[in-house]
Amino acid sequence: MFSNTPTTLSSIAPEEESMEVVYHGRLRDGYLSPSERRKEKILGPTGPFRHFVEEYIADGAAAHYRKEAFNKVQRSLGKFFRYVVKSEQIENIDDIRPSTVTRFLQAELQRGIRNKMIIGHISRFFDWMICSRHSDYGNPLVPPLHRPLVGLYDYNNRRLKEKDADSNG
Repeated sequence: MFSNTPTTLSSIAPEEESMEVVYHGRLRDGYLSPSERRKEKILGPTGPFRHFVEEYIADGAAAHYRKEAFNKVQRSLGKFFRYVVKSEQIENIDDIRPSTVTRFLQAELQRGIRNKMIIGHISRFFDWMICSRHSDYGNPLVPPLHRPLVGLYDYNNRRLKEKDADSNG
């Protein structure tokens, strides 16, 4: 019935050739890879600003962000420029003003989104635009104005608290 003869592993394990996974690539020409499809979804609606965002991600973002953060930066800038193109109908980078950023942040808050990192992503992008001579105007993101909108440090509130502490002290 039972035998005590040892069984070799080669007789139990399936052949290595049958375990090999073969990747056949795309099924049809013209289909985008998942990363290309994601990039198109994020940057497609950004219109005339797309090439600036792509250049920034390829060139300028490396100075400030780890490679793993590039997708987050790209999504943040994609949201901002999608709003600029679709809601504000702005086609020129120099037409973006602090009021444009304010309206964008308010729209994001109304949607229930509170991405605090977007402030830094937009600010650094416009700093890069100025340094790379793509824009002659100042950065439309003004920290004392825009940071409190997303729940970050409020410069005015801090000054009021310090004044109250000094008068009570």
